[in-house]
Amino acid sequence: MPMPNILIIDDYDILLEAMQHALEDEYTVHTARSGEEALGLMELIQPDLVITDMNMPGMSGLELIKRINNVGALLAASVDDVHPKIILYTSMLTPELIAYANGLGVAACLPKPFELEDLKRRIKEILNSDYG
Repeated sequence: MPMPNILIIDDYDILLEAMQHALEDEYTVHTARSGEEALGLMELIQPDLVITDMNMPGMSGLELIKRINNVGALLAASVDDVHPKIILYTSMLTPELIAYANGLGVAACLPKPFELEDLKRRIKEILNSDYG
């Protein structure tokens, strides 16, 4: 069984590399440093899970999620299961933001900073709901 594809988006290199290192033993991990770069990779890698920071220069994590949802809707007629699960993280997590993100189909919201072990546990829960 192939390893699930994960796409991580963050403009902060140290956090991006830490997450990639923590996850690469169990998943095929791809990284992007902006929402624009992530959208360019989406069609190539068709990730099972997207993990994105909310606050980035240019396109925010919320805008990226909206764009991913639109791309998925456009491709749904020709590609099976194009909607990846999404984890959003931010240092400004509020109940209102969680409700809004859930309305966009986000599978989980994490407060920043977070422990990598918590991230790994959430990923397993989310992907096991699909593959378990």
